[in-house]
Amino acid sequence: MSTVKYAIGFDGKSIETTVTREAPAVTQWLTGIISANSGKPNVVVGLDVEWKPQHVSGVSSKAAIVQLCLDTKCLIIQLLHMNEGVAQSLKDFLVNPGFTFAGVGIEADVTKLKNDYGLAGNVKTADVGELAVKKWSGLGNKPGLQELASRIVGLNVTKPNDVTVSNWEANTLTKEQVEYATIDAYASFKLGHKLLLEN
Repeated sequence: MSTVKYAIGFDGKSIETTVTREAPAVTQWLTGIISANSGKPNVVVGLDVEWKPQHVSGVSSKAAIVQLCLDTKCLIIQLLHMNEGVAQSLKDFLVNPGFTFAGVGIEADVTKLKNDYGLAGNVKTADVGELAVKKWSGLGNKPGLQELASRIVGLNVTKPNDVTVSNWEANTLTKEQVEYATIDAYASFKLGHKLLLEN
């Protein structure tokens, strides 16, 4: 199946995750998010990108998936397997000025999407690592998602190495990959919300 829904239990919630490679499913999900948040001055979306690790120096795989998360709704887009190319609705969503995309090292992720898939335009981003370091001393220079999630929003984010370096280009993602990708994007959302919208 090209579009599958999961209920991922985390943080005492059930996160509804849609995994798809179909442009209409992407458009439907994004349209729902836009309409549910119309009129709000600034909306934070967690964003993360995964790609297949390469063991050759200087070689990088194309971004395989992009994850978007807004509270308990998460979308995982299998970019590599989209038959008709990257959905225009995704390109439009990423440059929508009403949304700020949050993540650790977010600029690098957005640059990778631009380089790999020709996404263009100004994407509003917030690097939660940089924001946290400015706000709290004692975090060190480059805190990772696990440390930030634990110390700032009280989330226990695990990153099993076998999943981290797994094949994100697979036709069908495993349940473990879906959980990992969902939790990463959800933690990015929670951090972005805390650092940007809460006092």
